[in-house]
Amino acid sequence: MKNPVTIRDVAKTAGVHFTTVSLALRNDPRITPATAAKVRAAVEKLGYRPNPMVAALMTTMRAGRRKDRALTLAFCTHWEKGEGWRKMRTHQLFFEGVQTRGEAMGYRVEHFNLAEPGFTPARWDRIFDTRGIRGLILASFQSVVFDLPLDWSRLCAVRIDPNPRNPHLDTVCTNQSQVVRVGFRHANARGYKRIGLVVNRLWDERLGDALLAGYLTEQASVPARRRVPAFWTHDWNREAFGRWFEQTRPDALLALGDTTVMDWLADMGVRIPEDVGFVTLDHNEKSGAVAGMRKNHTLLGASAVDMLLGKLNHNEPGVPEFPRLLLLAGRWVEGGSLRPLPEGAADPAAFIG
Repeated sequence: MKNPVTIRDVAKTAGVHFTTVSLALRNDPRITPATAAKVRAAVEKLGYRPNPMVAALMTTMRAGRRKDRALTLAFCTHWEKGEGWRKMRTHQLFFEGVQTRGEAMGYRVEHFNLAEPGFTPARWDRIFDTRGIRGLILASFQSVVFDLPLDWSRLCAVRIDPNPRNPHLDTVCTNQSQVVRVGFRHANARGYKRIGLVVNRLWDERLGDALLAGYLTEQASVPARRRVPAFWTHDWNREAFGRWFEQTRPDALLALGDTTVMDWLADMGVRIPEDVGFVTLDHNEKSGAVAGMRKNHTLLGASAVDMLLGKLNHNEPGVPEFPRLLLLAGRWVEGGSLRPLPEGAADPAAFIG
């Protein structure tokens, strides 16, 4: 049995030091293109493959050394009032996930509000360059930002949710379309005929309209007479909702912002589940007996760090030609706000990725 090819074999064939091979395989900018090409040619010729156990060990060792150097990952938000995002439960959990995973890997996580008055993109470029910050997580944007013209050529970045729209960077987000589709199918399987979506349009715009997309996909599977126009609006108030409810007469609701919508229903004298079934699209510890979809916002933050560290370790700055998209599925939670699922019914969430 032949001995496995080692990094020293590659170095000998390429005519370089073995540490040069290690740096070249991680796309280190200190290695010239000509040297990197020689290393790649030697790797291809010898059929070298890194040992995954050794690679994992080296990653752990580098993380230990980083604790001494205290390298910084930037958690970037975009709010007119710099700390406004901290009042949003979802965004707080993003940060907790980023901070916990980042610190576990030997990084310090620091918050930067890119909407800070008087701070231009060029000024942020200088700040990040001076601070030696190369890794950015774009995580909490108050509204849709269509363009963020930083010097991406020297930055590795990952978005949590598809904001800003431009540039199109690697992204991690909840599979919002799946969340709505599973909720719709659970209501449909329980015999509800007129299922309505209730979402503040601004929230969905920040998510790339994924909630509406999932809703329309499921609506296509039911007869036209059962299709309820979504309450998908910037006119997010009790009066507008009441008019929509009276006009469309839904018998079940899929809602983001569940406590607000349930308060509106109570004010209108509409009972859950006697008068209308109810599904929350962001089930959490305060949802009580309400049925709905549970999302893991903390895991989303941690996953953003994992993706970002991969880019940093492989020296992949800039806007990717083919951006990666990591979707985290939601999980159904039973509750008393819907009728029980008929005995023997198939799993409504089957075949929805």
